[in-house]
Amino acid sequence: MTNLFPDPGDDWQVKLKRLLLDLDARIDFAVYQSGKWARELYERFTAFMDQFHVAGWRRWIIVEPLSEAATWGTAGLLLMLTLALASFRETSDEDWLKKS
Repeated sequence: MTNLFPDPGDDWQVKLKRLLLDLDARIDFAVYQSGKWARELYERFTAFMDQFHVAGWRRWIIVEPLSEAATWGTAGLLLMLTLALASFRETSDEDWLKKS
């Protein structure tokens, strides 16, 4: 009977090839497992977010006005911050109380 896996002895090239093949297999397995994990995570997330789906009259009476209020409120806060930047710069000095 022939030996299917002969001992390479001290042949460093064969050992290097096997080491690189082993490294390649481990990297391939890690990429495959991470893809599987990401797909599972995404499926769980979509199942969780499906609980918050709102349709019909609740959407138009509750969700849409709250969304518009949040949008306009954010825009208003950014406008107030922009207008206040000049005052922030004026009071950033140490002697800001002495200015008229």
